[in-house]
Amino acid sequence: STGSLIKKYREKLEVSLLNKDASILVLKIRDYNVGKGVDFLNKLTEVFQFDNLLKKNENANRTIQFISSQLQNISDSLSISETRMESFQSEHQLLDISIQSQQLLEQMKELDKERVALETQNKYYHYLRDYIQKGTGQETETVIAPSAMGIQDPLLNSLILQLNELITEKSGQTSIRQSSQHPTIVRLNAQTESVKRSLRENVENIISQSDMALDNLNKRIRGFEAQVRRLPATERNFVNIERKYKLNNETYTFLLQKLSEAQIAKASNVSDSQVIEEAQIAGTGPVEPKKMIIYVAALLIGLAFPVGIIFLKDFFNTKVNSQEDIENITNIPIIGHVFLNQNEFSSHTLVLDKPNSPASEPFRAIRTKLNLITKGKRNPIIAITSTFPKEGKSYNAVNIASAIALANKSVVLLDLDLRNSALANQFALNSDIGLVNYIIGEATPDEIVFQTKHPRLHLIPAGPIPPNPAEMLTSDKLLKLIEILKEKYDVVILDTPPVAYVADMYQLRDLIDANTFIVRHKFTHKQA
Repeated sequence: STGSLIKKYREKLEVSLLNKDASILVLKIRDYNVGKGVDFLNKLTEVFQFDNLLKKNENANRTIQFISSQLQNISDSLSISETRMESFQSEHQLLDISIQSQQLLEQMKELDKERVALETQNKYYHYLRDYIQKGTGQETETVIAPSAMGIQDPLLNSLILQLNELITEKSGQTSIRQSSQHPTIVRLNAQTESVKRSLRENVENIISQSDMALDNLNKRIRGFEAQVRRLPATERNFVNIERKYKLNNETYTFLLQKLSEAQIAKASNVSDSQVIEEAQIAGTGPVEPKKMIIYVAALLIGLAFPVGIIFLKDFFNTKVNSQEDIENITNIPIIGHVFLNQNEFSSHTLVLDKPNSPASEPFRAIRTKLNLITKGKRNPIIAITSTFPKEGKSYNAVNIASAIALANKSVVLLDLDLRNSALANQFALNSDIGLVNYIIGEATPDEIVFQTKHPRLHLIPAGPIPPNPAEMLTSDKLLKLIEILKEKYDVVILDTPPVAYVADMYQLRDLIDANTFIVRHKFTHKQA
């Protein structure tokens, strides 16, 4: 709509002073269409100047209208008096009049001329008084200047000028309702009323003086008219006719002169403002959008997005991702970090198959730390456990045992994970005999011990899966077997069930000298 379009451009338009001491206004507008923005500013300044000139011409138009109405009246009187004089001269064959009559006519002519000027001014004073008395009805109309009527009163001219300036300023407040109580409107109304009061007092005094001057002038004219009445009848009638003709002629000429002056004044009116420079594009290119800010914002968003995703993933992640996560949970010492690369080496017996590879070094470091932990204990029993299955418990048990065997110590690896046994498969054993067979009395200790790839490393597999694994691990025969193994081997490694999966290991805690807990990166839960 038109209203929304006006509001849009009003919000986009910026008006400011060139500097605080200058009277130059700088107009700016931001628009996606450069040509439209330039055309808008040029048209805005054009309309502003036209509106300013229109307001200045309103006063001149009222002056011209006032004089034209007076001319219309006097024109009819002049035409009638001219016709009467020509008829009188033709009828009485009168070509000239006496010297006395000429003198009277000239004197009365000057007095009539003076009376015409006074009457014209008197009409203007009454117009001015009527304007003031009408009050709010004409608050938006400027007043005809006294100089247009040949009045050169400095005080009156000054008051009229102040009143016109206040009226023009008030009518220029287009963004404020004229009847509102806005501070600007209230101030202008107060100043206007003050000037009108001074003007009213001045005009009343001038009207009184003007009326007195007219009365005095009329008395002098009546004196000359008495002299005219003493002239011969024909000559007297001619003098009266000629006098009236000359009076109308002088009045018509005077009004024509003032009309020409008013029209010239109107034609010479120019706007109070001047366009110093036409609208043009500021700078060398678009001011918006600012590419650098967009690039920086895009870069920051591009960085913030993945950082935010990483942060959210880390915030909602419940898995162990670093050594720091473990240290925040427990004070138990961390004895090593093991790396598994199944693409490079898929066998579970890494230390035995590649004892000199870099991947075997972490197990040697763990072996050293376990020696320090079990220092002073004869033939220690070391348990390897974890939270849940598939965390690398059996893999680490095999390779820790292998690392100890490479140190010329006899080691036996006992598979106590009766529910999910994996050691027999990792060592590729073909026998089904194991710990379960011993506990139920179907095999002797020597029958369940198997040789591995290394002569100092022996293995006792779990055997068949029993229906009651928890009860199996509390059997006295198991305790007796562990005592036998402790006397026979330098180190006993127990591959125990996961602690969060089953509670089987808790029954053997008094026999264990060192417990190694396996934590798998991005797999083990922090809360476990």
